[in-house]
Amino acid sequence: MNGLEERGVILKTALLGGLFIFFFPLHHPLEAKTLYQWKDEAGVVHITDRRPPRGVKAKAIAYEGGGGAAPEEVNIDQKKGEVEKTELIKAERARKRDGDIREAKAGYEKAKALKEQLERSYRTSRNAIRKVNIKKQIEEASKEMERRENILRRLEAQQE
Repeated sequence: MNGLEERGVILKTALLGGLFIFFFPLHHPLEAKTLYQWKDEAGVVHITDRRPPRGVKAKAIAYEGGGGAAPEEVNIDQKKGEVEKTELIKAERARKRDGDIREAKAGYEKAKALKEQLERSYRTSRNAIRKVNIKKQIEEASKEMERRENILRRLEAQQE
């Protein structure tokens, strides 16, 4: 055989091998499996693809594998603990957000009270230089009120 014929044989072999693997996989991806659900002595629920120990009452469950194997074992109590942990994290975030909202409201009210006090001082003051300084302080208090309002809107939007 010359080099050209060898390449043709190699190419045909590779093509046939690839087609064989493509059309005849080791297992069908949608192959149904049987899972077994049972409780142990401690009351822990198990779901597994292996038969439970002898003498244990189990329920067979049909499982359509979505291209992967059935899970070896799922401990329901462990999943429940993970869900509870997630709920605790959510509750802690909500408590923190509520505290941030209270803090933003208190800061807003403080800035508002300061602004009102400065506005009264501005109206009663007769000194032009003092009025200019008070006007700057009123602007700063207004900016602080606006900043706190934006924080409140953002936090309340997260709450929904």
